[in-house]
Amino acid sequence: SARMRVRPEAFLTPVRLVDSGAIGSVEAINRAGLEAIWQHGPLLLQSEYLRMAVQREGQPDFEADGYYVSGAWVLTGEKRSYKSAAFGNVKPKHDYGAFEVALRYSTVNIDHGLLRGGKQKDWTLGLNWYIGQHFKLQANYVLVDSERRGVGLDPNITELRMQVYF
Repeated sequence: SARMRVRPEAFLTPVRLVDSGAIGSVEAINRAGLEAIWQHGPLLLQSEYLRMAVQREGQPDFEADGYYVSGAWVLTGEKRSYKSAAFGNVKPKHDYGAFEVALRYSTVNIDHGLLRGGKQKDWTLGLNWYIGQHFKLQANYVLVDSERRGVGLDPNITELRMQVYF
């Protein structure tokens, strides 16, 4: 069997507003994705597209897809390090730390044929304060627009997080 479900862009919640439920009679699952990222000084742009196709025996196939586009700007001018095919956290150059503002749009569609898992669109505005090289404060505000089987749920989510990292 297979299942496709998605949280809002508030990853600290276990709630999933869209969910395909269990998909039975699965013969194969094919997934494909394309990701792009670009950095120029304090600007970082990133996007990803994902597609999943479920081939079913004696049942209609199921397809789902989604993507996101995001951008972040370090207001204090720092840029992220790049090592081992990954971008690191911002390392502040000032005693007061570094400030970053970010915007992200994401959408997912897991409605296909008779399987009505739902659709969801999220807008996220974030502010990060890097205090030293190992401590970060984050604030996110997420506007969610979701619908599943004719029922819409559109929560507004505020998240605050403190993070110690090495």
